[in-house]
Amino acid sequence: MAISTTWSAALAGTEWDAVFDVSGVAKVAGGADPGDLADLLAGHLGRYVYVSSQSLYRMTGAFPWREDSPVVAPDVTTYAGFKVAAERALLARHVTGGFPATLGAYALSAKAHGYSKFAMLVSNVPAAIQGAELLGSLVFKNAGVGYKVIPVNPGTADVTPQLQAAVSWGAKAIGLTGDVTLCSSFLKGYQTLGLTEPKYVISTCLDPSIFSTLGSELGGSYIDTTSNATSAEDSLYAAITQKFAPSVNGNPNASAGQASGLIPVFSLLDIMSGYTGAVTPAAVKAQLALSTTRTVPLSGGITYLCNGKAIPLLPSVCSAASAVGTLSSAGAVSGLQNYNPSPLFKE
Repeated sequence: MAISTTWSAALAGTEWDAVFDVSGVAKVAGGADPGDLADLLAGHLGRYVYVSSQSLYRMTGAFPWREDSPVVAPDVTTYAGFKVAAERALLARHVTGGFPATLGAYALSAKAHGYSKFAMLVSNVPAAIQGAELLGSLVFKNAGVGYKVIPVNPGTADVTPQLQAAVSWGAKAIGLTGDVTLCSSFLKGYQTLGLTEPKYVISTCLDPSIFSTLGSELGGSYIDTTSNATSAEDSLYAAITQKFAPSVNGNPNASAGQASGLIPVFSLLDIMSGYTGAVTPAAVKAQLALSTTRTVPLSGGITYLCNGKAIPLLPSVCSAASAVGTLSSAGAVSGLQNYNPSPLFKE
């Protein structure tokens, strides 16, 4: 699955509504990163759908398989191993898509709470580690907070050594960046060690498997979100969920994962308000290019302007602002505080 110059030339300059990727093994000697195609299309793609397989789960005799069941080792030359490698590569890109703003918000939150040293356990894949080290070091330094990245190999079940390393370093708060498996290991490690240092988690922890088994440990954690709705937005969200997804909690702060998926839909409606032509990628870009400050839906007043200045190092980002709140054991978020870390991204 190497992305050749022929592919690059064929795909360059085209906008894609969606990609449906069923690839399952590298046919090229040496193989390429399974996320290369997503990287090639970054900024020109509406949605990337990857079809995985139950073949990636290890044969342990435990059924049914769950999302966090043990998987085989990543190996792009085998079908199951390729699926594992692809899931991890694409998850890393998903996690780091809004990662800069999350890092900035956590740096400002740590400063506001007086946490002088912040350790981050990060899934040991290039995209996540590089973002955590390069951007994290910058924003925490500019916030005046000590910062340390502690890598965790994907699939690690016991992260108590990494948590002990964080505590030994003197961390006053500890965060994580990774998938639901790392979140589960992180929370179990807190229980095992009896740690009391404040926890900072991300949206991958908002998973039913976490709520049902580790909700008590998850409760009290800080989380970054853009869901901080006004009363009018609360009513609209409740009406939408009641009609289209009645099993989803109608409070966006109690169903932040679903709410975050609806925010882009609301944003698109706002961006295209008053526009009467065909809705195409080019038209959306043209609307975004207008010098108009807009409000992120369900955000409680967070604004964005696509002028390349929100995060100067990443000019495609329209806003660095987000809110940090406290999770309940069931995943509801309260006590939200808005942060705009744009100034922290200056070298």
